[in-house]
Amino acid sequence: MMTINVAIGVRYVHRNKVKRAFARREVIISAGGADSPKLLMLSGIGVREQLNKLGIKTRVDLPGVGQNYQDHVLLEGIHWTIHPNISSSVLSLIGPSALLRYQEKREGPMIVPPGIGASYFINVGDTDEPTVPDIQVLLASQLVGQDYGILTLGKFKQSVQDYYKPTLGRDGFSMSPVLLRPKSVGTVTLKSKNPFDPPVLDPNCLSHPDDVELLVKASKASVQLGNAKTFRRSLGAEPINKPFPDCAYLEYQSDDYWRCHIRGMAGVMAHISGTCKMAPDSDPMGVVTPRLKVRGVKNLRVIDSSVMPQIVSANINAAVIMIGERGADLVKEDHGKM
Repeated sequence: MMTINVAIGVRYVHRNKVKRAFARREVIISAGGADSPKLLMLSGIGVREQLNKLGIKTRVDLPGVGQNYQDHVLLEGIHWTIHPNISSSVLSLIGPSALLRYQEKREGPMIVPPGIGASYFINVGDTDEPTVPDIQVLLASQLVGQDYGILTLGKFKQSVQDYYKPTLGRDGFSMSPVLLRPKSVGTVTLKSKNPFDPPVLDPNCLSHPDDVELLVKASKASVQLGNAKTFRRSLGAEPINKPFPDCAYLEYQSDDYWRCHIRGMAGVMAHISGTCKMAPDSDPMGVVTPRLKVRGVKNLRVIDSSVMPQIVSANINAAVIMIGERGADLVKEDHGKM
């Protein structure tokens, strides 16, 4: 006799006590691209071999859970300085002592990382669809290290921090290309069966060679964009034409140099998508149906960025809102409310 899996509620911890909440109609998971697959796996829904290794009883062997992890890849390190005292940055009004006080004690004004001044969508690699952008270029209106390195340089290794020392506190801007449709995919897996352990994220970015080559073209386009005459005339923009230490042995701004630069200075944007992807029954890696219901479980739905079969070619906020709105409609349709 076949076992029918039915979601009837959730267990959660409140004030150090395990509690239960039961659902009248269905359970909806909206924990995002990292935690939605985590919750499914902790519940026994996922790759059987992985769950067995952690001592989790497999209720539904769904090989797509936590797979197909996609994220936008952003490249840093393409910068220009500008004339001093013309910036409208809040950093020009706040000195290093205030920044240090905020960093150490969280006192005083909060300073956010460099803000986005403009966003450009361009096509650098797709000749079949030349009007469809494959790269987004973000113009950040502050130079990395403009805050004297107190908040913006900590994520970089020491050689990169040393690279920025000559321009600490200087006004400037950067052009950061973003890979919109990466071919590289990663995974979300469990660290353990302890629900309080964070999931293990492996974006696996730049594992596909086409992603690197597209970013090489995007880097050149970003340099050309930042060198526009209007920036030189209005801002006195001057490019920081100095190779990063780890790539200094290569001809500056050659293709090989950019490949090295990309390997060292690219990172994901935390637009985690695709880890519980929506697909037809014919796709063995599908996790949810076109109505966002989890395969093999009644009364269980996932509604968030994890259901995207492929990451959208832009920041995912608007698309996630749309998924939420459509998911709400599907719930109401299924329960006779529409």
